[in-house]
Parts: sequence; structure tokens; C-alpha cells
Amino acid sequence: MDQSLSYDNFRRIWDLRTRRGEDLLGFFPEVASLTQQIRLHQVASGSATIAGGPRPASTATADAIRELRKQRRSELKARLLDLSVKVSAQIDDGSFEYRLRTGALVRGRQTYQIDLSDPAIYFTSRQVEWNIRRAFNVRPANRNLIVEQIVRTLQDGTPKLIGRTDLRQFYESIQHQALIQFLTNSGRLSATTRRLVRQLLDEYSAATGKTAGLPRGLALSATLAEAFLTPLDRDLAKMGGVLLYARYVDDILLIFVNDSFNPSLESRKKGVRDAVKRAGLVMNAGKTNYLSTSGPPGASQRLTFLGYQIEFEPGCTTVDISKKRAKRYREKIDASLATFESNAKDPRALPALHERLKFLTGNTRLVNNKRQALIGSHFSNPLITAATPAFVRLDKHLRKGVNNLTLDQTAKAALGTFTFADGIENRRYHNFSPRQLQGIVTVWRNA
Repeated sequence: MDQSLSYDNFRRIWDLRTRRGEDLLGFFPEVASLTQQIRLHQVASGSATIAGGPRPASTATADAIRELRKQRRSELKARLLDLSVKVSAQIDDGSFEYRLRTGALVRGRQTYQIDLSDPAIYFTSRQVEWNIRRAFNVRPANRNLIVEQIVRTLQDGTPKLIGRTDLRQFYESIQHQALIQFLTNSGRLSATTRRLVRQLLDEYSAATGKTAGLPRGLALSATLAEAFLTPLDRDLAKMGGVLLYARYVDDILLIFVNDSFNPSLESRKKGVRDAVKRAGLVMNAGKTNYLSTSGPPGASQRLTFLGYQIEFEPGCTTVDISKKRAKRYREKIDASLATFESNAKDPRALPALHERLKFLTGNTRLVNNKRQALIGSHFSNPLITAATPAFVRLDKHLRKGVNNLTLDQTAKAALGTFTFADGIENRRYHNFSPRQLQGIVTVWRNA
């Protein structure tokens, strides 16, 4: 695998990230200028229509666009070649830095940033991340797929034992020396890639005074953490009697066969503790518990995992959103209603409330997202296909809040058409512009 900081790899990054919607033209003004000229020619050639379609570009215009594209490819290649030489020289003379700095506090935890406005840092960090992903086959976990697998495993009716835990202060607990030793012993990374990992760790140590921990908030940190956990994943997945092993960042779940032919509960607990200890990490005792599917009819148990609440008893398994996620929805409802009340005299307040409740209860496509991701009451919770008890309670909470507003009955009736049940069961879909979306979410940032 080519792990070099070469033109070819930088060009791959350019193509991949621009296809995903990132605007990298700001790195190279010459390329941006040529791109703008191409767009102007394209707009001019398509300014009139014939029989409902775009007007064909004249031969002269088409030739001009081809020539400009050729110049742009040449200019981009020259800039990326220069960048490759520059980065290699900085690494050789020891002057390369990520320029790590503190970012915002997120849920009470410090995040960090690197200077992604510098093309040398941007392309280098992306290449290091790519190298680690390829070397250790790191792929982003799918939250909904994991929960779907859990439900399927629980539904077959055979006795099972479910173990759930998470890793205490996961990012902060990874010892730098252990991480470097792991990467070195794997033999999968080039010396340059390992050196660049060490540079990030050294800058983090300089900022914190610690020799353990990864800077939260960086894509590179997330990839390093996933790679570091591959031995733990292997150890836990290979434990005797494991039907399903799942991990999402630091949340871990195992489902074991639970019969007399398999190890005891205490033996299972010890096996999990030992595997985590070998990884140099610590389990969160307050979030570690074991459940059995065996029990008399009607004796249901609940498992909360990745934003879902799974309730199971012999012969029956149901899925709802977790209490924490339901609380988040309630907070957004309350913030939307409170914002309206505080600005009720503003003629824009009621339309803004309409938009917020429409967005919150329905579904929409992120139009400014290259992948055009679908989000909303159904698409953010795809395992929920009908109004579950949690969503019924949310609709009741919303109706009560609307009825308490200082509005006439006609306005209240219009707001009453927005329900989570409609968004989920009918997959009610709405369109919003990027500007509308920005205005909608503003009041929820501190909710």
C-alpha cells in the first residue's frame, strides 16, 4: 500500500473530498480562478434554451472550456506536486506541525483543532488518516445496523446472556507509548506515517502535560482510536459462546449463548475484564451490566444502547427510542415554544415556529450535504416504523405546549397538524433551504 505523501495520493484526496462536497479551491487561488472562468463560460453557453433544453455551446465556447480544463488540471498538478515536496522537506527537517489548539467544550469535554486552513496540514492529516484506515481496515460503524443485528439475535428465542459496558475516559486513557508500540509492532505503517502520529501525540502532550490521551474532535484521533481497539475487538469476539459482538466507539455489547454447556456468568465477566485490561483500558463500572433473556412470561427486561431502548421477554422483542433521546426531543420542543412566546409580537415568530415543528416532527434531506443525507423522526430512527410509546408521549407533550400558547384556535389547529406519528408512519417529508435550516436549529444549540 502506497502510504507516501505524493502527488498521486494528494490528488486522490482532492478528488474524494471535493466529490463529498468540500470546497478546496481556497488552497490554490490559481486553480480557483480557472474554475471560475470555466463556470462563466458554462453559464454563458446555457443562458438560452431550445425546446426546453440547454442551448448547445458553440464550437468556440466548447473549445475554450476544454482548454481551460486542461490548464486547470495542469495547474492543480503543479500545486499538489509543490505541496508534496514542501511537506516532505518539513518532515525531513523536523519543522512539520499540526498546530494543535483547543476548540470548544462539547458535553463538558475539551475538543481540539488542527490548522486545516493550511494545505500542508490538511493533505498530510488526511493521508495519515487514510493510511491507518487502510492498514487496519477501519470502517465507520453503523449505529442502526448494530441495533438491528441485536434485535435479530434476541428474537430467535434461545436463552442468551447480554453484557453491556463502555470504556472509561476512552480517548484520555490511551497511553502514547502503548499506541506507538502497537503501531510499530503491527508492521503495517510506514516510518513516516508513524512519525506523523508521534508528532500529533507530542503536540497534545505539550498542550496538556500528559503522556496519555488523544485530542478529541479530530478525524485522525478517531481513526487512531479505532485502530488501537482492533486487538480488543478480536479478543472479545472470539470469546466462547459469543453470538454477537458489537462496539460503537467506546460502547460495547456482547450476546452469549446462555446454557449449561457454556461458561458461567462470573467466568464471562472475568473474560471481558481481562480483555479490556490487556488493552490497557478500564471498564466503566457504573455502565456495566449483564441481562438474561431467560425468565417467566411477562418478565420483561430493557437494554438501552445507541439511542434505542430494546425491551425483551421470552418470545417478544420491541424497540423504542431511549429516554435520553426522548428527553432531547422534549428539550427541542420546549425551546421552540419558548422562543415563540418571547418573540410573539414579531410577525416572523409564528412562521418560524411552523418551520421548527415541521422540521422536528417530519423528515428532510440535507440539501447542502453532498451525500444528501435524510434525517428526521423516521430517518434518524429507521428501526422505528410506527408511533411507539415514547413518540406518543412526545406528541402529547407537544399538543399540551401548543395549547398553552397565546394564540387563537385557528393558529393552534394549524400547529396541531405537526405530529411525530405522522412523520414516522407516513414518512412525512419537507424541503428546507440551507438558510432555513440554519434559522431552525439556532434555538436548539443551547437547549
